[in-house]
Amino acid sequence: MGEANVDDVLDMLGFGRMQLCIFFGCAAQQWYVANEQFGIALVIVAARCEFDIDEHRMVWLVNSAFAAQVCASHYLGYKSDEIGRRKMLLICSMMSILTSFISALMPDFWSFLVLRFIMGICLTGIVITQLTYMSEFTKISLRPKVINFACYAIGISMIYVPVSAMVLLPLRIHLKIWGNYGISSWRLLLMTNLPPGLIAWTIIYCMPESPKYYLSVDKPQKAFEVLDKCCRYNKGKDVTLRSLNIGSVSQPGLRSDTASADKKSKAVALAMMCGRIGILAANLLVGYSLNWNCFVTFNAFVLAMLGFGRIQFLMVFACGMSGLYTTNEVMGISSMLVSIGCDFSMTKNDLSLMASAAFLGLVVSSHYWGYQADSTGRRKIMLYSLSLTMTSSIISLSMPNFYMMLIWRFITGLFVSGVSVTFITYLMEFTPIKNRPRMVNVMTYSYALGGIYVPLLAHALEPLNQTLFSVQSFDMLRYRFNMMLNTIPGICALISMCILPPSPQFMLLKGETDLAYQILNRLCVSNRGQDLQSLGVDRLNPIRPTISMAGMQEYNFFQRLVHDTVPLFNNPYLKPFLHVTVILCCFFFVGTSLTLWFMEMRQRFPASDLILCDMIHSRTFTNASDEDSLCSTKPLDYLGGVGLGCSVLIICFAITIMLFFLPRSLVLLCNATISVICGLMLNILTSKTAIFIAIVTFIAMCTCSIPLASSVMVDVVPTGMRGKAVSLSYMFGRIGVIISTNIIGNLMSSHCHILLNGYVLITTGKLQSVRWLTIYICS
Repeated sequence: MGEANVDDVLDMLGFGRMQLCIFFGCAAQQWYVANEQFGIALVIVAARCEFDIDEHRMVWLVNSAFAAQVCASHYLGYKSDEIGRRKMLLICSMMSILTSFISALMPDFWSFLVLRFIMGICLTGIVITQLTYMSEFTKISLRPKVINFACYAIGISMIYVPVSAMVLLPLRIHLKIWGNYGISSWRLLLMTNLPPGLIAWTIIYCMPESPKYYLSVDKPQKAFEVLDKCCRYNKGKDVTLRSLNIGSVSQPGLRSDTASADKKSKAVALAMMCGRIGILAANLLVGYSLNWNCFVTFNAFVLAMLGFGRIQFLMVFACGMSGLYTTNEVMGISSMLVSIGCDFSMTKNDLSLMASAAFLGLVVSSHYWGYQADSTGRRKIMLYSLSLTMTSSIISLSMPNFYMMLIWRFITGLFVSGVSVTFITYLMEFTPIKNRPRMVNVMTYSYALGGIYVPLLAHALEPLNQTLFSVQSFDMLRYRFNMMLNTIPGICALISMCILPPSPQFMLLKGETDLAYQILNRLCVSNRGQDLQSLGVDRLNPIRPTISMAGMQEYNFFQRLVHDTVPLFNNPYLKPFLHVTVILCCFFFVGTSLTLWFMEMRQRFPASDLILCDMIHSRTFTNASDEDSLCSTKPLDYLGGVGLGCSVLIICFAITIMLFFLPRSLVLLCNATISVICGLMLNILTSKTAIFIAIVTFIAMCTCSIPLASSVMVDVVPTGMRGKAVSLSYMFGRIGVIISTNIIGNLMSSHCHILLNGYVLITTGKLQSVRWLTIYICS
């Protein structure tokens, strides 16, 4: 009988019953460790009210176990190499289970914190020893696989703890012991973390010490006995090492290996300690900066818990109708330009002014409405703005001449700005962060429906007489009736908004926590059939204002407006604000302005096959034949506008599908790339059908990207500045629309090639800004 290398013996014994028992024992230990380290997060949420845990106390509790591991890690690694792996596991397991159980009974925060720290010290011995113990019974070729399988226990723990919380916390258990002290649901939840640890302790108690540890402390006989026992477990009780001609075992190079048996636990302990220091630093950074710099307080938890129910569906309907009505008022005028131009004998410059009037109103009032949305409330501003917009729009229809109608279209633009800058922010503040890009894209459907609604309604009314009826000198023309019907979505939105609650985030920003709680409780009852208290949420913390209000009482309105806007142009908001604004300006400049002129351009398509610019040159806006003049008796082709709206709707649906698989920034990048390709194709395509498809895709890709880019703005600025940030970016975008529409109206017929390729160049330029989103925004 000869002497054998311990690794050769383990390789010969294979992976049998003893290794399986040790594997399950160590995997159960890993499960228990994960329960204690990560399960505390759910316990803290449930115990917040009882222990009055704020953000800072939460940091201390989360870090207590990791701080203890940093303090005790190297010492316990040293003791593991000195007294043995199994003994260290048994002592630390029992101590951590006892201290965890006792901590669940503590009556106040400080005693709970101290016990969690002590539990963390005991837990350290398990963390640094279990993998060493398991690997010293496993042959070298299988160690990576076995350790990887043991880590599955972490995933099991991350299922086990939340499932236990889902079962226990809604029960609202409170077994009164004395006075106000009682065993509540969160204490029982903490105790449910212990069974895996008890199972692991029982299994390991029945297992032997590591043979490599015995060799490291010069006890080769005990190492031989352990391996002999392992041989009988694996190969049958009649098979021994001596029957395999092995009389003793050794480990050559024991004192020279870089991580030999007598150093393994110390090496693991040092590595773990460095990792825990990183966790400790990260937790402190997140915990102490979260309260001051995080834009979301309750949303990530409460809104995700509430789900998506009837009230949110009503919000989607109301905000969708608001978007549809905004599109009807601002963009729908493009479908009516030809009829309005005929009624008032307008020139091409007059057409440009009429197309730009509402946008000019949007630019002038946009920042004001954004400021009011942040100071008065999203819902209230939407109610005021919808009412005033519909009133001014109906008044504009009765104007007898061009200039009066132009003024009232401008006033309509002043009021509709409040709807356009507020409805997305309002909806986003009821939507969990992970669902915001998809929800914003759903809102884009309203723009597409607006692009279908207006021309389809005009097409349906086309068979009617040009003058429907007359009242004295006022003629109710067909286009006036059409524009009156455009207000129907606004009426639906106004009625729906009267039913809906104000934004809870705005209420928290103003310190009205009770009202915010009532709003969310109403949502909870509507969606889940139970109140927030039954889910363990008893109160909400107010959102800290990002802008200091000190001395604001002495400021006038304009000073307050400037004071509240300045933080947007300081770090950390300046860079993301400017990038998103540039992207929005490009989308507005190209997509929105071409949408306004699309119907007018569509009327000028000749019968022959030419490229787009040659078509426009062949029938310039100023030299059109009498047959194609503004007041031609030939029916107008409104179906082209319907086609544009359908294209936008199809692209919106495609974007919705893409958002399930791609981040928002990459979707924007795809949109910009496709629009550039379609824009370039307009230089070579001669088929009218191909030109129509290319130009509507070019326009639609830009138009569909506006709300999606706006959702980025909602994510990168805090609650108290969102309205102003969105309104400012929209204001700059609409200034671009005014400039662009006038450029098209005055220069398209004479410099078509330069303008078309200039727009393609702008679209190409925004690719760089969109590419920045893939780096800066984690979508």
